[in-house]
Amino acid sequence: MKKRGEEKRGKNMRYFLLPMLVVFLITVTLLGRVPLVPAQEIVLDPYEEGLSDQWEEKSFKGETRYEVTVEDGQTCVKATSRSSASALYYKIKYDARKYPVIQWRWKISKVLAMGNALTKEGDDYAARVYAVFPSTFFWRTKAINYVWANTLPKGKAVMTINSPLLPMEISSFRA
Repeated sequence: MKKRGEEKRGKNMRYFLLPMLVVFLITVTLLGRVPLVPAQEIVLDPYEEGLSDQWEEKSFKGETRYEVTVEDGQTCVKATSRSSASALYYKIKYDARKYPVIQWRWKISKVLAMGNALTKEGDDYAARVYAVFPSTFFWRTKAINYVWANTLPKGKAVMTINSPLLPMEISSFRA
């Protein structure tokens, strides 16, 4: 025998589930009719005439030489350094929801033996790619830090406050 409150809950649940079912069916029907087309890609620089003026260099220690070259049939940027730290960066405004994937290829000549992502002193890598998502307030800026690590497991994130560090390659496997 149902109690009065249980009967009322049953009716309320039907009134809730029926509209949800209708919304679900409409959504499934529309998704079936609208082709899902991936967003076109954004190419930062085709390197037709070297590095474009959009690229900026920031040197932290020593000098790094950047040049556009062709290796294995692929146009690429080559960085040559010895005991130096620098960044080559390209500022672009885009909708990360529309273009959620970044893609690059990289190659190194050797892994840095002393790098250790778990310590501040060991925060040194043969290659690193930052994806930075600025905010109106600098302390809310977020970034993803992709590195060629020497000790961390590939894909194992090291979490920091604003910038998770993701080892994409490890050791000298592809060096």
